[in-house]
Amino acid sequence: KIRALVKGQDNHAAFLRDSFYGLFSYCSHRVPEIADDLYKIDQAVTACYGWQYGPFETWDILGVPKTVDRMRESGFDIAPWVHDML
Repeated sequence: KIRALVKGQDNHAAFLRDSFYGLFSYCSHRVPEIADDLYKIDQAVTACYGWQYGPFETWDILGVPKTVDRMRESGFDIAPWVHDML
């Protein structure tokens, strides 16, 4: 469902992309400040906010390499460790 929503060409899809890209950028820069392990951030978000998937789980669903490319094109900054991982 998430992939289909983000792939759209309307304003709603653009809003979701920008929201997710901002979230991914922010979270990538908070490791290891908030937590050393990505899954701990996902667990905190799902437990505290009632989300079905945490930010890193969502990023994985959307495909990290493709999303990183799209984030760069849209001007979002990604933490260096993400580039190293890829």
